[in-house]
Amino acid sequence: MDAKDFLERPWKLLGLLNDAKRKVTMLKAMAERGHAAYGPEAEVVSHSRNTNLLQDTVIRLAEAREEEARLHGEYIDAVLETGLVINRVQDPVARMVLEKRYLEFMTIVEIAKGADHSERWGRMRHAEGLRAVREILDSDGAGGV
Repeated sequence: MDAKDFLERPWKLLGLLNDAKRKVTMLKAMAERGHAAYGPEAEVVSHSRNTNLLQDTVIRLAEAREEEARLHGEYIDAVLETGLVINRVQDPVARMVLEKRYLEFMTIVEIAKGADHSERWGRMRHAEGLRAVREILDSDGAGGV
């Protein structure tokens, strides 16, 4: 795996996790609306198609919650693995840039501005960090951790 791809895993998984959370929220709202319409105090209606719809929504909600939990676990694992590799970078400035970029999800411009340096400085430190991570991944064999 390429160093940049490895470092970007937490960000990509966070996006998938946020999508899964939105899906759970949407399905939960749909299920609650169905419960309100078919709850114990609601008038009994003979529209079996709608009850099947509620049942399908509840099943989809359970599956979406499982997917959210799976993605959350993958995200935590990716953050830990990424942090461990970044901590092995010898240059403290490059390590700081990598931490802010790939664990705090800051842009290079934000990192450089926060360190009171130019964007060029940030890009150079970032490139140094990527080279160090590439060496670490290569030394661990097959480009993995």
